[in-house]
Amino acid sequence: MKFTTNLWGSTLNLSKVFINHFNKGLLAIVILLYFTSCNDVESIGDTLQDSDLLLKASFTDTITIETSVVYLDSIVTNNALLVGTENDEKFGRTTTESFFKLLIPTEVNSTFIETFIESGNEAVFDSAKLVLSYSVISGDETLDQTIEAYSINEFIVDTIYYYQSNTIVDVNNELLGSVTINPELDTLDRMSMRMDALGEMLFSNRTAAAMQDQDSFEEEILKGLKLQVSDTEADMHTLSFALDNSQTYSNFSFKLYYSLPGDTTSKVQSFYIGRSFYHADVDFTNTDYLAGLQFGDEINTAETGNEAYVQSGVGLTTKIKFPYLDDFAKQNPNLAINKVELSFDPVELSPLVHGTPPSAMRFFALDEDGNFDPNRLLLREGLTLTPVSSSAVSDDLILSLTYNARAGTYPVMDITTYIQSILNGSLENNGLMFNPFNSSRSIARSIIGDSNYETDPIVLRIFYTKENGSE
Repeated sequence: MKFTTNLWGSTLNLSKVFINHFNKGLLAIVILLYFTSCNDVESIGDTLQDSDLLLKASFTDTITIETSVVYLDSIVTNNALLVGTENDEKFGRTTTESFFKLLIPTEVNSTFIETFIESGNEAVFDSAKLVLSYSVISGDETLDQTIEAYSINEFIVDTIYYYQSNTIVDVNNELLGSVTINPELDTLDRMSMRMDALGEMLFSNRTAAAMQDQDSFEEEILKGLKLQVSDTEADMHTLSFALDNSQTYSNFSFKLYYSLPGDTTSKVQSFYIGRSFYHADVDFTNTDYLAGLQFGDEINTAETGNEAYVQSGVGLTTKIKFPYLDDFAKQNPNLAINKVELSFDPVELSPLVHGTPPSAMRFFALDEDGNFDPNRLLLREGLTLTPVSSSAVSDDLILSLTYNARAGTYPVMDITTYIQSILNGSLENNGLMFNPFNSSRSIARSIIGDSNYETDPIVLRIFYTKENGSE
C-alpha cells in the first residue's frame, strides 16, 4: 500500500512538472515565432522598446571591407625542417628544402672522448645513417617520395634570422644519401637514410682537434647538410622533421656505428641536429589569379574571383581594411560601441581541395603606411591596444583563433576595442593582416571569401547604442 501511495503521489508530481514544462515550452515557442517572424535584425525588440527611451540598440553588417592578397618576404623559418613538393591549382607549386648543421657532443662529454676520439687505430668504421622523426603536414601521404642529402659549403649562422626566401646555393654535387618514404606504409614515422660516405669521413677525422670544438668542426670538417626532394616537378607531400613525442634525440640525429676488436655489437656515436632553416620556393605560373606575383606585390580580391588567400610558411596572406568607418561614425553621432565581430571561414570546398587550413590565425595591425610590420601583433580583447612583438608578450595574450576542423570554422573574432579606438580617433584606421605564420612547421593553405563572395563572405558586425530617434 505504501508503494502504491508513493507511486500515485509521484505520478501527481510528475504531472505537475509536465504541465509546468509544457506551459513554459509553449511560451518559448510563441516568443521564438514572434522574433523569427521578422527578418530585419535591427528591428528585433523595437516594438518591446518604449518610444520614449533615450537610447536605442542598433546593429549593422554592411560596413565595406576591402581585401587584397599580399606576398611577403618576411616569414622566419629558423629551427624548422620542411621537405617536399606539391602542386595546387590555386596556390601554385610549393617546394621546400632544408639546411642544418650537425652538433658534435660537447668536449666535456668523457664518453665521446674516451670511446670515440681516443678509440685508436684499431677501431673500425661500420656504417652511418641520418635518423629523423617526421610528420606529414600536407599532400598525398600514400605516394612514394625520394629525399636526398648533400653537404653545403656555406656556414649556417646562429645569430641571424632566416626567411622563407633565404637559401644556400653553394652545395656539393656529390649525393651523400637518399631514401624513399611512403608515409602511409611507415608505421614509425621516421626517416632512416643510409649515409656511409659522410660517416666514414667523420670517423677518419675523429682524432682531429676540430672534432672537439664546434666552430672548428664547421670550419674544417662539415659546415652543414641540405635535404631536398629528388623530383621537384612531382605533386607529392610535404614532411616536417622534428623531435617525436618521446622527445628522444636518438630518433633525431646522425648516427655513426663503429667497433673495436672483440666487440660483438657496434658502438654508436650520435651527432645531433643544430641550427636549421627551410627555404620555400613558390611558383605561381599556372595559377588562376596569382601568376607573376612577386615578393611585395598586392592584388585586390576583385581581381581574384573574390577569393582571399592565406598560406603558412611561404608568405602568402591577405590584408583587410575598413575604409568607411569614419563615414559610419559621422552618420551615427554620439554612438557607443557595444561589440564588434569579424567573422570569416574557409570557403566550402577549401579544406577538401587545398588541405586543412592553418591551425591558428593571428593578426598584424598595419603601420601608418598600410604596410606589414611583424612587431605589431594584435592582442586579445580587453588588453592594451598597442601592437607588440611576439617576443614581448606570452602567447596567451595574443589574439589567436584556433581552427575547428570538425565544424570547418574559425571562432568569431572580437575586435571591439580596436574598432572603438578607430572611431574615437585614438587609433589610425590602417587595417589588419591575417597572420597564419605563427606555426613555423607548416605550409597550410586556405581560401576565404571576400565581402562579395557568394557564400559565407567575410563580415564585420557592429553592435552599438545611439540616441533614440537620431539618424
